[in-house]
Amino acid sequence: MPLVNRLIEEECLSQKRRKDSTLTYSSHGSFPSTPATADFEEGIPIDDTYELVKVAKQRSQRVIKSVDIEEYPRILVSHFFAINEYTSYPRVLDFTEYSTTFRNQHPPDYLISAIIADSSLVSPSIHLHRQNLEFFEHHYQLSLTQMLPYLAKPNIILIQAILILWESDHNMGNFTRCIERMTSAIRLSQTLNFHHISDPSSRLYQIYNKQQLNTIRKLWDLMHFRDHQIAQLVNRPSLLPPYEKELRDYNLGNPIIKHQELLGQSKHSFPNVWNKLPSIDSRMYPIA
Repeated sequence: MPLVNRLIEEECLSQKRRKDSTLTYSSHGSFPSTPATADFEEGIPIDDTYELVKVAKQRSQRVIKSVDIEEYPRILVSHFFAINEYTSYPRVLDFTEYSTTFRNQHPPDYLISAIIADSSLVSPSIHLHRQNLEFFEHHYQLSLTQMLPYLAKPNIILIQAILILWESDHNMGNFTRCIERMTSAIRLSQTLNFHHISDPSSRLYQIYNKQQLNTIRKLWDLMHFRDHQIAQLVNRPSLLPPYEKELRDYNLGNPIIKHQELLGQSKHSFPNVWNKLPSIDSRMYPIA
């Protein structure tokens, strides 16, 4: 209803301006009298209200049609990397990692769902503000469900997906879920011996390449920092022992704007489950 009300107000104002522009002084130097049927608050005849509702309804339907449900998930994935370029420090997953890791393979479903969930909170579509929370929650739970078969054999990408969900919960102020996601990420990281990243003799240096080691180091430092941050917010002990050194100063890199063309060329096919926009129908813009 808020959208329809706004459309009606805009149409009312437009009609009022057109009418005001036609007003002229009478021979007695006064304005013409206002019709008895006028709506003084809006400055238009009451009989026109029905027409305005029709106009507002038509415009709202055009808004709905302008949302390409098939293309929307792809837009959100691209939007995720653009927003992260300026809001995340250090980034859980940057575009260079994403493009390099998945150059010849499709990213896991749980990662795409996590990215879409996080990106939908700052959706680039101005027409879906009332849908964002439903869209976020749908893909958030979808990502958790898709992770289940992989929890027994975790990897770097799985931990990154969990931390992306953590960031979504943090942005929503849901600290209970923040603790749940961080606990999962830390336990899985310890299973993979990420806590030995500071030891050059660790087996990690035999298993992973240089880029992966940098990612592990970044994620482990980030988990220390975020865990300590949430512990202070909710007044609880940290999950990890005190971390003496500060978070390393990572290079933010060049703006992701130059990568937008590459993101736009992404040929990933999105399953129908990702294309679900809850309640994209008349309930989205109810007409009184």
